[in-house]
Amino acid sequence: MPGASEDPHIIYDAGVQKWRVLVCAKGGPGYPATLYEADQWNGPFKQIAGPVDINSTGCLLQKFGGQYYALFGGKGGQFHVYSYPELNALGALDMDRPPWSEGENSRCWPNVIPLPEGYPAPYIALSMDRANYPGLKGWTYGALYLYHGHVRPQTERNQE
Repeated sequence: MPGASEDPHIIYDAGVQKWRVLVCAKGGPGYPATLYEADQWNGPFKQIAGPVDINSTGCLLQKFGGQYYALFGGKGGQFHVYSYPELNALGALDMDRPPWSEGENSRCWPNVIPLPEGYPAPYIALSMDRANYPGLKGWTYGALYLYHGHVRPQTERNQE
C-alpha cells in the first residue's frame, strides 16, 4: 500500500483465503477508498480495486445478509455504499438524522454493525460529527451518535 494512507479496515475473506484491506490511499481526489489483498495479514498487499472517485474517510468492510460491502464517508454528507470486491457505487445509507449539518461536518465514519436476532433493531451504527472547533488545526472528532438501524421496505426508501 502507498505510504500515505489512513482509516484502514482489514478482514480475512475466507471465501478467497486472502487478507483484504479497504483504506483511504493518497491519490486523486484526496484519499479515495482503495481495496488491497495479501496472503498474510501483514502483506505484502497488492491493489485489486479502486480507487473510487470520492475523497473518502472511515473505511468499513461489513457483511450484510451474507455479502460483504464497502462503506465509507466523505465530503458531501453521505455514507457511501460500494460493492465488494469490485468497488462499484451502489448508493448511500438512508438516514433520518445524519451526524452532519447541511454543508459542513460531513467527513463522518459509517460504523454499521449487524446485531444478533432478538435485538430491538437488526443493526446499530456509531458515528461522530466533525465540527472543526476554533483554534484547532485539522479535523476534530466531536459528539458521538448511536443509531438503531432498520431496513426500509423498497417503497419507503429515498430514491436518488
